[in-house]
Amino acid sequence: MAEPGFILAEAGRDGLVCIFEDDDETGWFYLQDRLLTERGESEILVAAPAYNRSESLQPKQEDVRLAWSADSTKCAVLIRGTARPIIDDFRAVINVLNKGFIHKLYDGCSVGIQDSDWLAGFEWTWTDQDSA
Repeated sequence: MAEPGFILAEAGRDGLVCIFEDDDETGWFYLQDRLLTERGESEILVAAPAYNRSESLQPKQEDVRLAWSADSTKCAVLIRGTARPIIDDFRAVINVLNKGFIHKLYDGCSVGIQDSDWLAGFEWTWTDQDSA
């Protein structure tokens, strides 16, 4: 059975945090500034959808990973699916410098983000994390 309703977070530099939230209907990817939150200002800088739950699409918490690029200028959400190679699992990338984003809604079998400029700098793979 699926496990909807989970939140993941991965801290970056300068108080920035990438957050993934499954709200039982949609998987959302956010860039949050914790320093702004502490001052009582708006905390979510960017929001991008990653999937809409359906009868055939029920990702579990262990199917979702967050990653920061090596230079901390981009954060990404990866959703394990059937598409390969591993790069196909990138579903949303946020550029910290200009608050831009690219996303590709996951439907259970679609190919993920393929733009090499957006994916440059990510050194993360499923096997790296799974063996840790």
